[in-house]
Amino acid sequence: MYIVTFISALLFTIKIRKERGNFRLWTVITSFLFLLGVNKQLDVQILLAMIWRYISYRFHLFEYRYIVYFSVILTVAIIFIILILFIFIKNRNAVVHSMLSIAGIIVLMLFVLMRANYIYIRHIHAVELAGLVMILADLLLKFKKNIIDV
Repeated sequence: MYIVTFISALLFTIKIRKERGNFRLWTVITSFLFLLGVNKQLDVQILLAMIWRYISYRFHLFEYRYIVYFSVILTVAIIFIILILFIFIKNRNAVVHSMLSIAGIIVLMLFVLMRANYIYIRHIHAVELAGLVMILADLLLKFKKNIIDV
């Protein structure tokens, strides 16, 4: 599902490359989808956890692992919130016309944070699929109407 959403977003981004605000917004969305797709295929979160486990044992930091772990997650969440606010402020017009995709990105990020915190919800992958479907639906509407928002 990530590959279909990524390719659709990439095609749309290429289509609107002459429109500055939209192009920047969709470049960020497409990049985010690419990174999430790579993470999904390569399971980067497990690799990072293994690296952290090795470092914590090596430097005797294992008793502080939860503090560091939640600090990293909190830092990632804060960076994401700052990035979203920056995109909103810098590209107000483009964001207004792509709210469904922005909502989809926020849902995907919530999914990533829930997985990173080991929050167990029976159908957690439904959250992931909902975010991807929101982005894909927005893209399909844009392609179908053949409207390029300014």
